[in-house]
Amino acid sequence: MEEQQMRKRVAEVEQGQATKRQRTMEDRHAKEQDRHVKEQDRLVKELAEERRGRAEAEERYAEEQDRLVKELAEERRGRAEAEERYAEERQRDAEEIQLLKHLLNRLLKSASACSGTATLKSSLKNAMVMLKRKTATLKSLLRRKTTTLKSSLKSAGVMLKWM
Repeated sequence: MEEQQMRKRVAEVEQGQATKRQRTMEDRHAKEQDRHVKEQDRLVKELAEERRGRAEAEERYAEEQDRLVKELAEERRGRAEAEERYAEERQRDAEEIQLLKHLLNRLLKSASACSGTATLKSSLKNAMVMLKRKTATLKSLLRRKTTTLKSSLKSAGVMLKWM
């Protein structure tokens, strides 16, 4: 009997040890699974953060591109307007010079055809001198405007083809 009790006792101890080993293995397995789950969660969070950062960077890039495109369009519009104003001023000044030349020629023809009094000749000479001065002033003004506009357009990066 004692032997039987001893065997029973050994069997119980072995059973307890086997159960304990089983629990230890289960605990290790559960801890390993928890560690894997935590690692996966961490990796998923990192990936989400990286994607969010990339999306924000792409959005900033797109906004910057839009801003640059708008600036470029505005600059081109400004250049076109400046070129148009320059062309209009040149045209007006050229027309004014042509008109003054025409008037000067008419006065010269009238003066040479006139054999009248000295007062008329003097008046015509004075008018011719005044018209010559006005023409010279307009030419000088046109040159200055042209130079100023050219330099401002060049500083803005515009190279006018017709200059």
